[in-house]
Amino acid sequence: MIDQVVPRNRLIRTACELIESRGLALRRSRNSFRMTLTNNRVAASLIRGLSRRKILRKTRGNYPAPMKALEVVTRGSSMPLDDSLDLEREAALELARTEACRNLLRVHFLQERSKKASGRTLSRSRSLIGSAAVIGAGVMGAGIAHWLATKGVSVALKDIDHSRLDKGVSRIKRLLEGAVARDLLSLVEARDAMRRVLPTVDGGAVAASELVIESAVEDLDVKRDLIREIEGRVGPRAVVATNTSALSVSRIADGAERPERVVGLHFFNPVRRMPLVEVVRGEDTDDATMDRAVDFALQMGKTPVVVADSPGFLVNRILTPYLVEAGRMFEAGGDAVRIDQAMLAFGMPMGPLRLIDEIGGDVALHVAESLRASLGERFAPPPLLGRMRSAGLLGRKAGLGFYDYSESPARPNRGALALSPEGARRREAVSGTGDRLIALMLNESLRCLSEEIVEDPEDLDLAMILGAGFAPQTGGPLRYADALGASLLVSRLEAFRAVEGERFAPCDLLLETAELNQTIYPRKGES
Repeated sequence: MIDQVVPRNRLIRTACELIESRGLALRRSRNSFRMTLTNNRVAASLIRGLSRRKILRKTRGNYPAPMKALEVVTRGSSMPLDDSLDLEREAALELARTEACRNLLRVHFLQERSKKASGRTLSRSRSLIGSAAVIGAGVMGAGIAHWLATKGVSVALKDIDHSRLDKGVSRIKRLLEGAVARDLLSLVEARDAMRRVLPTVDGGAVAASELVIESAVEDLDVKRDLIREIEGRVGPRAVVATNTSALSVSRIADGAERPERVVGLHFFNPVRRMPLVEVVRGEDTDDATMDRAVDFALQMGKTPVVVADSPGFLVNRILTPYLVEAGRMFEAGGDAVRIDQAMLAFGMPMGPLRLIDEIGGDVALHVAESLRASLGERFAPPPLLGRMRSAGLLGRKAGLGFYDYSESPARPNRGALALSPEGARRREAVSGTGDRLIALMLNESLRCLSEEIVEDPEDLDLAMILGAGFAPQTGGPLRYADALGASLLVSRLEAFRAVEGERFAPCDLLLETAELNQTIYPRKGES
């Protein structure tokens, strides 16, 4: 039924090539020969054995559907048609009853729920943003400008000098070239997107923008000054947004003439791949500005989640204890590969130490120190991260972090081992690695829910799946906490607390939920 799967922009060309290169009779002859070779029990058994190992390497047993599909295809190939269709039907019914299926379907519906944005759908009657400006041509600024341009928005990219602008424009060109190479954009679409980007050191180009996003360095004074400067240039209806990952939107807007139109738009890196945007309401942000910010995220093809203006917002707030705890484990003698493998086995897309390398050790340390100042010692980073920053072991961007990226695949970095107090002895698995790291994330998720960082538990679960890659087959941290049971989670935290300290103390909401034998989400039959 299907000869090839190709990108949409190559469909007609590929179809013509198929027509020209292959006659129908020849295709039937070849397909008949191939089917004779593969549609028998011996060949199917061999294919099943080889493919099974590949599938398990990718899914780690967390997703039953690929294995079931392999079984149906290889066993059904030598059966009569009716029997093979019965096998397929039984497999589909079996998969539909699994927890993984229910949770993955739930993630889909949560995304649809978010797109409706609390009952509002993006339509032609709502105002679309046609022109925008991005202040700051660094990695994030260039990434945002690139994404806006590919979505049809004219964007002024501003920075303080031409050398920084040139680097930003070069990043955008590389991103567009990569999209063309992967058939995500046609050459014409990429050229059109590049024409929509106006690099400038002059603030005059910002004046006509309907929305301005500042993406400067994470410094409160710098961002505050930029917001005031932007306000003086744009029209009275323009939305002024800050792309900060940890700083208070309210404090950034402090001193603005119209703080009600200042909003946080926290994009995640890399912008082209990460679907989540945290839309942050400051103390003075009005409803009209929030509506336009949410609509803008939808217009850009992103999934918006509205969060309160609290340190770290939502995703970074929950993710940071997990990352710094992995650093503590490594510092205490834990093996980097084993720590990361434990979380890969759980269903995370990347291990925590590898994630620190991707974020940048200096950035991860800055976020942890900021959250520690606001929220307390459970966010305190291990001294090792400071030593790694001083030694220039900043992760992938420096070529060295917890891993050495000079070769592929990356291998553990001996320099990081040498900076660890336990670096001289053999690296070992740390007891309870997965449970220890997961318990911290679940506990912090419950804290965020009790503090009303988001309105609903569904928003928290969706944000963590899309923004942090929290194992999708679990349904998100709060759904997973319910599956574990509050009492079991309390006992795990208390066991780690007895050995590791107060950062594992169960939060009040968790203790209350366990005491009342309740769940975060209503059980079936409960309202």
